[in-house]
Amino acid sequence: MTDVKARLSSQARLGILARDISVRLLEISRGGCLLESSSSVPAGTLGALSVEVDGTVYVDQVRVVRCQLLAGAGNTHRVGAEFLSLHLPAENSLRRYAAGLTAGAGPGASQLALRPKLAD
Repeated sequence: MTDVKARLSSQARLGILARDISVRLLEISRGGCLLESSSSVPAGTLGALSVEVDGTVYVDQVRVVRCQLLAGAGNTHRVGAEFLSLHLPAENSLRRYAAGLTAGAGPGASQLALRPKLAD
């Protein structure tokens, strides 16, 4: 075991731990979105959120800002996520999609895949 620790500490190792979480999109704005999931997603989790709307896939980087167990709804969680402004939004970003929505129109309860990435 000591030999393994010595080898790992002598060289930098990089890894990514990811998981897919199915969520429903409840609300969306230019700054973020409200999701519903049967899994808890800790605040501070970074991830790539993708959603398909009318055959087009929209993707953006998000940070979970809150996650609450919905009282009386079994194992249902409400997840608040903010869009991260790491770069200008791409053509297929959720932020651009949200900006193009007219008042009251939206994707409804589309199925999404939240792929959290653990921060260093």
